[in-house]
Amino acid sequence: MMTNFDWTKFWLHFGFGAILVFLINLAQGFSGSIVLIIIVALGVGVVGGIYGDRFWRWFLRHIRWF
Repeated sequence: MMTNFDWTKFWLHFGFGAILVFLINLAQGFSGSIVLIIIVALGVGVVGGIYGDRFWRWFLRHIRWF
């Protein structure tokens, strides 16, 4: 049985994730190639969009920049 997928929530989490990772890399002085940074930003965005709040709770608990 398939449940309805909330596309609005997906795009909100996707956009937030992609922009967040891109800005973090920008603040760190582009530590890699721009193509790799974009791929990682989009990857985090997709995972954040699919898993939503569950992913962001894990992400904020395990990833520490400060």
